[in-house]
Amino acid sequence: VTVNGKPASESDDITVMDGDYTFTVTGDEVNYRQDVTVTITNGESNSVRIDDLQPGNYTVTENTEAANAKGIYLLGAKSVTVNVTAGNVAEVPTASFTNTKPGTPSFEKKIKDTNDTTGETTQWQDSADYDIGDAVPYRLSATLPADVTSYKNYHITFTDQMEPTLDFNEGSVEVYLNDSRLEASAYTLTKVDDHNFTVRLDWAGEGDATIADTALNGARVEVYFNATLNATAKLGVEGNVNAAKLSYSNSPQVDELDREGHTPWDYVIAFTYKFDVNKFNERDEALEGATFKLEKLIKGASDAEDAWVEVGITSTDSNVFTAKGLDDGTYRLTETAAPAGYDVIDPVTFVVTAEHGVEWNYSSDGAADPVFDNDRAAASQRFEILTDLTGDVTDGDIIALNKANDLSGLEGNVSDTPLGSLKLTKFVYGKELSDEEARLIVFVVRGEGGFEQSRTLYDIMHGTNDTNNRYSVNITNGVVSYVWTLLNLPVGTYRVAEAKFAPDSWQIGDDLDIVSYEGAYNVDEAMVTVDSETVADVTVTNTIGTVFGIKQLSVRKAVEGAGYAGDEEFSFKLAKYTALDDASWPRADALPAETVAKAKAGETASWGYIGYAAEGTYYYTISEVEPETKTSGMTYDASPRYARVDVAADGRTIAGYAATIEELSALSAEQF
Repeated sequence: VTVNGKPASESDDITVMDGDYTFTVTGDEVNYRQDVTVTITNGESNSVRIDDLQPGNYTVTENTEAANAKGIYLLGAKSVTVNVTAGNVAEVPTASFTNTKPGTPSFEKKIKDTNDTTGETTQWQDSADYDIGDAVPYRLSATLPADVTSYKNYHITFTDQMEPTLDFNEGSVEVYLNDSRLEASAYTLTKVDDHNFTVRLDWAGEGDATIADTALNGARVEVYFNATLNATAKLGVEGNVNAAKLSYSNSPQVDELDREGHTPWDYVIAFTYKFDVNKFNERDEALEGATFKLEKLIKGASDAEDAWVEVGITSTDSNVFTAKGLDDGTYRLTETAAPAGYDVIDPVTFVVTAEHGVEWNYSSDGAADPVFDNDRAAASQRFEILTDLTGDVTDGDIIALNKANDLSGLEGNVSDTPLGSLKLTKFVYGKELSDEEARLIVFVVRGEGGFEQSRTLYDIMHGTNDTNNRYSVNITNGVVSYVWTLLNLPVGTYRVAEAKFAPDSWQIGDDLDIVSYEGAYNVDEAMVTVDSETVADVTVTNTIGTVFGIKQLSVRKAVEGAGYAGDEEFSFKLAKYTALDDASWPRADALPAETVAKAKAGETASWGYIGYAAEGTYYYTISEVEPETKTSGMTYDASPRYARVDVAADGRTIAGYAATIEELSALSAEQF
């Protein structure tokens, strides 16, 4: 008696072959029949001797039905004929029978886990995690019994069945025998569907002989393949399961499918996760309109160098950004566009770590289909393998990463910071600048992260408003202001500088909070902090000459009489009062560039603002200029009007000087 190719007494269970084996002995030429029992104890082979037989041929037949029911098979013929001769004592004819319990192959299914960021790969185990779209590697392993050479024909069949969340890649199959890869002709691969396939290997002896290749005894057969984790993958603890079993020959004499043995189904599981980002504003209110991208650090992704690769099946619903189908590794979240009026977050780098048991001791009988236990009815502990999921933020603006209760993924909240504004106002005392003069002054605004914008006063005077810039020119009380407002600025510190391109006679930027700055523009610089609550203000002043004060001079034209409906323009001339000595004027050029102003009836003629460079009293005459062509019936007023402007210091700061301007008075000549 033997077990798996060796004496039963040397097997792990020496009593497995114990029992009574019955034989029938019949005489072919004499009338003889006798039943004989051979008893096996402790796996030791045994024999029975029959004496006093008549010479002749006898047939010995083993009755194997009872043994076969125990999985014990007879090797060789069921009946043996022996010839008995008279006096044959020294060499007793013997009918030899060998009963065996065939060996059973071992089988296991495994999966391997790889961290894309570190490049580290585990040993073959029962669980792993992968990104959606990854090719998940699997191995089916069988160790053949030690008695393959006792068979005339022997076969094994690997049957693999996976859940619909995994797609079998037929071209990935490789089969090895004792570590040597087999040609495809050495096995039969059958793809049943996208989630189910078989691999069969057959061996046979020559003619009616048993298999001769002793290397098959105890041989190791391995099938390697991969399957793609598809977009329907289950997230979190449920995982995505792949099962396999092995079918094999277990009747040494006859290789028939109905006599096959089957191992239990063996199971492995692949996990994948999602990542949710909830977008809020500074008041913790849902904020829509942002777009994100998620990248993973992949070792050796680009010319053997580590690189960030965009990953995940992403979607946006209201203020929630979701990336689905991730595994462990290092990720970077980048906000590619922020909602209007908000700044993008700094990119967020985080590390995902999953804890799952590497051994899953679950199997089911070798029936036609596996039991995936999605409903937990089989007590497979499928939902207990994944035990933890964490996200460690290493850099960026995210608040925290929390795991979902079913470990389906991680969730984090990010808050966008409202953008700020910076208002740069350029005051010019003494005159309104021409386009040519405006081109001589340049302002530069520099911020963090390489931010830089520049504008000339000409740009500000003629610029077109857009989303990020507003321009205006204003004249108030004789002061011309040029305003450039920068909108949608990230909060932070900015440098505002005025380039020294203005004429030497101008005083530039006297009221800036000046600090030394050496840069591309060779400029003085002011520091300003931009926040989201207020508009940051920077004021810069130019003065043309030395200006104590500014006053606007004007006259209103009235026409008396009935029936006038004309649109004639009347001209008025402003002049220094000539009855006085020129020396009485504190400064002789306190006149506008254009001394004639015009107005229609009921309107005001103005000479604009006049800058005064010295304290004192200034006297003017205002006279109507009679036109060369007069309106019929119109009488013009040739009488001069008189004006006096007093300029005196009162502590007001204008370009570093104290000055005030008293109200203009209309005076008669007698009052001088």
